[in-house]
Amino acid sequence: MSRNLTELAPVPRSQATNAYDLLEDVCKAILEEPRRYNQGEWLKRYYLGQVNTGLYNLPDCGTVACVAGWTAVLAQGRSAAAVEWQAQQILGLNPDQCEELFSGGAVQELWMHETNRSIYMMPRPGTAEYAEFGVRHIRAFMAKYEAQLKAKLVGVTDADRA
Repeated sequence: MSRNLTELAPVPRSQATNAYDLLEDVCKAILEEPRRYNQGEWLKRYYLGQVNTGLYNLPDCGTVACVAGWTAVLAQGRSAAAVEWQAQQILGLNPDQCEELFSGGAVQELWMHETNRSIYMMPRPGTAEYAEFGVRHIRAFMAKYEAQLKAKLVGVTDADRA
């Protein structure tokens, strides 16, 4: 089923001032449009023609990303190179925390742990159920590191602090 978009929808942008609120905005972006989320895809921006074909289950903004990708996009308002590094800097994470939050297998691990079912039965990326598992993963991370994330300022310059 093809679409007739004349332009891609705008990519959302966060107004969060700390890393905790930014991750909450990532959760909101994922739940608002589950087709935006694939924990196995750093960040991919599709073209209008690809979105309109209907061959892919793509969001109207044409952007599909994992937690790191959405962190970078929502904080910076654009696609970012070196997504994992950008997201690590934005959120103030150490390498072990990056692995915990950004792992491509995070949703699969949660699915198998919570359902005790085979990975082959898990929901597909782009579905509401897959997005819900991803958000549960993010929110568990947020609860574990709440104080650190709330203390890490984002989107605030030195001039703003003065």
